[in-house]
Amino acid sequence: MLGSLSDSIEPDGKSVRSVGSVTAIDCQDSYLRGEGVHVAALGVGGPVVVATPEAVFVSEASRSSDVKALIKETRQTKRDDLL
Repeated sequence: MLGSLSDSIEPDGKSVRSVGSVTAIDCQDSYLRGEGVHVAALGVGGPVVVATPEAVFVSEASRSSDVKALIKETRQTKRDDLL
């Protein structure tokens, strides 16, 4: 699904990998991470969600490798504080 990002995290029975403060109900094939904030997911399949106090990243798993485009856009909008 996500390569090295999720390889070290053991999935549950529905291939949901979670780290930190996460509640997932009826989800599958997901990577959910809550750092300093709680992530609650209900009935989703295939997302990548990484939440920190500074920002939230949400993507389909198939697009998570395109994060470089988000970084470029973030820099162009003068939000280097989020990187």
